[in-house]
Amino acid sequence: MIRCVKAMVLVLLLASPAWAQTTGSITGTITDSSNAVLPGVRVTATSPAQMGAQVAVSNDQGQYRFPSVPIGTYTLKYEIAGFGTVIREGIIVTIGFTASVSVQMKVATVAEAVTVTGESPVVDVKNTNIQTNITKEMLDAFPNSRDIWTVIGQAPGFMVTSFDVGGSRAGTQTGYSAFGYSGQVRVQVDGVNTTEGTGGAGFYYDYGSFQELQLTGDGADASATTPGVQLNAVVRSGGNKFKGDFYYDYEKEGLQGHNVTDQLRRLGVTEGTRILLYRDPNFALGGPIKRDKMWFFTSIRDQRTGVTVDNFPVEKPGGFFFETRLTNITYKINYQLSQNNRLGHYIQWGRKFQPHRGAGSTAYSDAPFRQDSWSWAGNFEWNSIIGSKFFHNARYSNFGYDWPNYAYGINGEVSSNFRQRMTEQLTGNTAGAAAEDWTYRLRHQFDWTGTYFKDNMPLLKGNHGLKFGMVSEWETLREIDYGFKDDVSISFSSAAGQPDFTTPFRVTIRNTDRFSENASWHHGIFLTDQWQVTSRLTANVGVRWDYYSSYFPDEEIMNGPFRDYFYAGASLPISVSPFSHSLPSTPYAGTWTIPGVSDIRTHASVAPRVGFAWDLRGRGKTVIKFNWGRFYFNTGTASSGINPAQSLTAQFDWVDQNGDKQFQLGTNSSNTELGRFRSSTGVTTALIDPNIKHPYTDSTSIWLEHELVKDIGLRVGYTFKNDGNSSAAIQLNRLRELYTSRVSVADPGPDGLVGNGDDGQSFIVWDIPGTVPSSRTMTATVDSIVAVDRAFDITLSRRMRNHWSVMTNFLYNWDHDRGFAQNPNQDRFNDNTVRLWAFKVVGSYQAPKGWVISPSLRHQAGDPLSRIVQATTGIDQDTGLSRSLNLTLNYAAEREGSYREDNITIFDTRIEKRIRLKNLPGHEIGLFFDVFNIANSNASQSADNTVGRRTATLPTGERVDYARFLRPTGVLPPRIFRLGLKYTF
Repeated sequence: MIRCVKAMVLVLLLASPAWAQTTGSITGTITDSSNAVLPGVRVTATSPAQMGAQVAVSNDQGQYRFPSVPIGTYTLKYEIAGFGTVIREGIIVTIGFTASVSVQMKVATVAEAVTVTGESPVVDVKNTNIQTNITKEMLDAFPNSRDIWTVIGQAPGFMVTSFDVGGSRAGTQTGYSAFGYSGQVRVQVDGVNTTEGTGGAGFYYDYGSFQELQLTGDGADASATTPGVQLNAVVRSGGNKFKGDFYYDYEKEGLQGHNVTDQLRRLGVTEGTRILLYRDPNFALGGPIKRDKMWFFTSIRDQRTGVTVDNFPVEKPGGFFFETRLTNITYKINYQLSQNNRLGHYIQWGRKFQPHRGAGSTAYSDAPFRQDSWSWAGNFEWNSIIGSKFFHNARYSNFGYDWPNYAYGINGEVSSNFRQRMTEQLTGNTAGAAAEDWTYRLRHQFDWTGTYFKDNMPLLKGNHGLKFGMVSEWETLREIDYGFKDDVSISFSSAAGQPDFTTPFRVTIRNTDRFSENASWHHGIFLTDQWQVTSRLTANVGVRWDYYSSYFPDEEIMNGPFRDYFYAGASLPISVSPFSHSLPSTPYAGTWTIPGVSDIRTHASVAPRVGFAWDLRGRGKTVIKFNWGRFYFNTGTASSGINPAQSLTAQFDWVDQNGDKQFQLGTNSSNTELGRFRSSTGVTTALIDPNIKHPYTDSTSIWLEHELVKDIGLRVGYTFKNDGNSSAAIQLNRLRELYTSRVSVADPGPDGLVGNGDDGQSFIVWDIPGTVPSSRTMTATVDSIVAVDRAFDITLSRRMRNHWSVMTNFLYNWDHDRGFAQNPNQDRFNDNTVRLWAFKVVGSYQAPKGWVISPSLRHQAGDPLSRIVQATTGIDQDTGLSRSLNLTLNYAAEREGSYREDNITIFDTRIEKRIRLKNLPGHEIGLFFDVFNIANSNASQSADNTVGRRTATLPTGERVDYARFLRPTGVLPPRIFRLGLKYTF
């Protein structure tokens, strides 16, 4: 028994995270000239990407395996007595790809070696996942903004929600989807989970440090945790030769065109954000500390951009340089402990410096805040091969960020000489110091998996590759809100024509300083069997178990001027009868501690996965893949919605007693500036149903992958994904049966003018008569919710050969949704299907005399829109205190998909001249010229979907009136040119 326990512990400790894969594999069958299998053949794999050599011996079925090799290009040497040695060169291995390389050996009477530069496999006939690998050569050649989001936008099967033109979105993430499915992603760098929340990336990565990106959008086996995109990035390693590169590119305003026409100006569209400066230096160096024993790699990047901000600051608009600076430092060490044992360690830091975040057309110079945040990701790992049948990789990882925001004073000082926060009701203009805060996220991660090969298993005949492993992650998110100056914000209601901040209106007090912390645990284990049922059929059958649990610990209620008012029932003086106001006391009064709560949202779920890969002709060139799997959601730090340590506010009329336009609390009713109490917000009204189920996605797909000719692959597939156990915030007090009042609302049509030919039919808006119950919600599972994504995808790709490569893709997506209608207003168009499509071509041509041309064409359907009419119902749904604050309900006059934003077509190209330095072998200079948005398209990336009228003032001073509906609210940035230099050695 003790021996069994020790063996189990050993297996667990010697595991490697397949779901965080950073390597590939090579396998094949060896036969003689009569097609009889050859056991006992010694196969040696060597590569510049690998320390030393790996050796395998073919089994009694003539099969050999290299289950874990670093990504790179390999040479395989086959040797056995009595046969001529065979050497296969140019075998390309990418992340998660199994290269099947079979050879035939001939009897030889004398020692001889035959070198074969054969075809490197394009089709993976073992794994059933559908992935795209972006190699370093592609990362270097394609014209883009050197971040993962623009790479995703160029990848087959993917769509992005916003488009970057020449760095126009540098320092800003964008959403993305794969085969129509978005969210629930996992973003990993050398196996470190850097996902922020459930759908974002933790920081802005060092583009020049990447060796390869793997994007998996479908068919992931049981080693994958979530249903969304699995992004794996591998950081470059050193080698036995010192190699390095320097990259620098540059843009300025004079290299950017104009694409806002007079027609757009008459719709209120301005020039928008323009690039004033863009430069991105990136230096990398790697090599041996000791040949075949220890390698190092390091990279430094310092991207800086400056753009315009329309009409900022309000008091002196124009000419402002909005800066974003992204800095990265990366290092990586690999150490070959022995032939079959390798240690690795890497760290990547990232700094985002944005000194005027929040600057905009309604902000005064002291309204933004100064972001200066640092992020990091790092790991320690041990990779080991034990015999010919077992290998592992144990890894500890750490990810997090430290994000402080600092406020500005009236003369541009940071954290001093503050004004109170002020907002003007009529114009929306804001002045005064921002609320200083600090956010700290930290994730500890430990994961391991083992892979064990068992051939000719007696019960389940065939060969088996058993992968098993676990992950354990602890994440915490801490926030400190230091609040506005004096812990208040004030608003004004000045008349038209008056200067901002003339007529005092309201004051809002806050419970700052405020501390909150939310945390979660995730544990998972999986088992999957890559079962070679026959020589042509491989099954990937597996199951995983995941446990998620959210909680918050004991939290201190920090001292502040309004702490007793919000938590202890203390009164504040007001200037109207009854001359004081208080809120109910909380259980935290006196102790000033919010007790922690564990197991707020806890799920333990079992997810089966199955996939089949059928090598149609047994030649490794045509495979049909079928996948089905259940993927449960990452619930994240789900405690944040019900944690009592959240922002609390109370709003009062503001009686400016001394006329100084600044708020003073005072001590009694005669000198206080607090007027009548109006409302309070932030009291925890959200609950989570203790019986809530774990949301999941079931994914089904079928794919055909075919190698047309050498290095050219075709991929065609259909995916079907549907969600289950979906949840919604259910209104507990505002029940459907209370909506008995009917209000008829006229539809003015798309032009926003009543009484002409485009008016629609009037529609009914439902209301609750009388006093409206307070809002109280409970998040619970709702079976009636439907979310289905279907997609058809076709991709044709060609590796670089004979000086050119190309990757082209067409994707068509159907998205069917039915929400949870809690009141009659939500019944309208609640069940709907929308369609999206995308087409893209990315390629590179190495012309004579060192010229390289790399075009990129992207076309994507505009997002579907419904037409929204704002209907006033006569009700204040927030507090129920005053019916004068009428609820304005956004009501769909036509279903989503009746209209679209503009279709987006972007054509970019890079032209590069590469010059090899004759006196310095291995040294090369590249001078390149990028053109982004060559056609100077001004298609709208976003459009207003609300009916109404607005006015705009043209540069000539003319005032024009236009329809709000379908007005572009953001057009593509104009054509821009980029100059750059690359030096490799």
